[in-house]
Amino acid sequence: MAIAGLLIAIGNRFIGPFLIIYQMVFLILMQNNPYLVDFIKPAPKNKAFKWGDLARHVSVIGAALLIMAAP
Repeated sequence: MAIAGLLIAIGNRFIGPFLIIYQMVFLILMQNNPYLVDFIKPAPKNKAFKWGDLARHVSVIGAALLIMAAP
């Protein structure tokens, strides 16, 4: 994610946001995955789905799309 931020900072308007979108989709798939939560040690106290995290990831994807689309 640091490399993507650096690419955005130096003016690359496609590869940087694309890397951020790729990383956010990976986080959405892996974070709070019900198939993986049982293997985490120590076990999380709250196993409920965190809607705030999903909203944050989707908003970062939206910001990356805005960077890619805006001239």
